[in-house]
Amino acid sequence: MDESVRTSGWHGVARRSPLGGYLVSNAAGGGELRRRSVGRRLTDRQAALLSFVAAGLENKEIAKRLGIAEQTVKEQISNLLERLAVRNRAALAEIATELRIFGTTIDESWLAHLFTQAPFGIALMRGPEHRIEVTNEYYRRSLGGRELVGKTLREAFPEWTQESYALFDRVYQTGEQLDAHEYGARWDRSGRGPEDGYADGVIQALRDEAGEVNGLLVMYTDVTDAVRARRRAAELAAEHRGILDLVPSAVLVTDMAGTIVRANAAARSLFGDLVREGTRYAETIANWRLRDRATGRTLAPAERPLARALAGSDVASADLTVEPREGQPFDVRISAMCLRDDAGAQRGAAVILSPVEDAAA
Repeated sequence: MDESVRTSGWHGVARRSPLGGYLVSNAAGGGELRRRSVGRRLTDRQAALLSFVAAGLENKEIAKRLGIAEQTVKEQISNLLERLAVRNRAALAEIATELRIFGTTIDESWLAHLFTQAPFGIALMRGPEHRIEVTNEYYRRSLGGRELVGKTLREAFPEWTQESYALFDRVYQTGEQLDAHEYGARWDRSGRGPEDGYADGVIQALRDEAGEVNGLLVMYTDVTDAVRARRRAAELAAEHRGILDLVPSAVLVTDMAGTIVRANAAARSLFGDLVREGTRYAETIANWRLRDRATGRTLAPAERPLARALAGSDVASADLTVEPREGQPFDVRISAMCLRDDAGAQRGAAVILSPVEDAAA
């Protein structure tokens, strides 16, 4: 039995989903109906007929708008019913709506799944009071399973602040979409009761055939895990930086290009601006001579500890004399190691420099 009905006030259709509840395909928003259906192209006249059927117009009004006889409209609609293999005008309206929104017809079970089983919340609200007409299962469940359909926004959520209501009012009054990124919210994320979390959401104005705002589409998705993971990563990075600054030896970390991405407090004290993050380590010491303390031999660029680490070889320890371009030479013990990501690919290198007397102590 076909349970399709035209919705009051919406330029679209509502049909009872096999998964329960109603699906609303809103055809408002203007734009020419795409002339594609079931793998066949439609003529301009057929596309126009579908559009008018989706708007809920009767044959007499369609005939007036197209400038043809009412009997001709009836015959052409009959032809469309046969061509598209559907039984009534309501089914034609559904096809028209799907064409307008998706560019093609889609299986009803897919649309049902898209709406009711989508892994994000969806709600449709009508009128300036934002009366809730349709919600999907995610939206209803995340709000504790409370009854929402038929209630205004303020009736459904009396605990909200006036500022929250004002956001919906503003979108309805201006027609301008509101996007919210990682906003704090409290809802039932796991079925164990309300908890604090974060969501990305959008409130979008819906319009009638005349282009006037007559409702709102609300969608949101849970981004709590991503936000918490990013914040935890930032906390760990800050902890690591703090711990690194407590190390008395100078520590430099570079990427594969040799660019310094981290320098601890001891390194900054020893080298100053020469090792500020973002500079090239090779350029910093390009004019410095590194000599082996035991033999006095000058190391070639490829023999230097960092170069060897970036080439994939760890350097356990090397006692060197550093002769800077300016200033007095000094002796250091240098260790270097290549750094790898979780997949084992090299991502950079780390160099540790300790004064020889401290290292020997």
